[in-house]
Amino acid sequence: MKYYRIKDGYITGQGSPDEEGSIRFPDGYIDDSIIKDNAYSVDADGVVNLSEKYLSLRNLNKTDWKMVRHRDQLASGIETSLTDEEYQTLLTSRQAWREKASE
Repeated sequence: MKYYRIKDGYITGQGSPDEEGSIRFPDGYIDDSIIKDNAYSVDADGVVNLSEKYLSLRNLNKTDWKMVRHRDQLASGIETSLTDEEYQTLLTSRQAWREKASE
């Protein structure tokens, strides 16, 4: 777990478990780009909310491999892992994430 200091709704640096104003994040939940890009907000209860733009970019990055695999399978003439319907659903989702990321 990582701990971060919060001041006036912003993460100001790494904290410690016994430091007042520190909040805890599971490993892998927060990275330097979230802090650097101010891609979050902290509500009055200390809950961190990630921005729509950040979540959309993360979803695009997390699904890139599915797109590449599908295209490679088509180009190789082998059976695809995704059905046509699953691929179309993924394309629609990725377009929506792209639009949110560009706002």
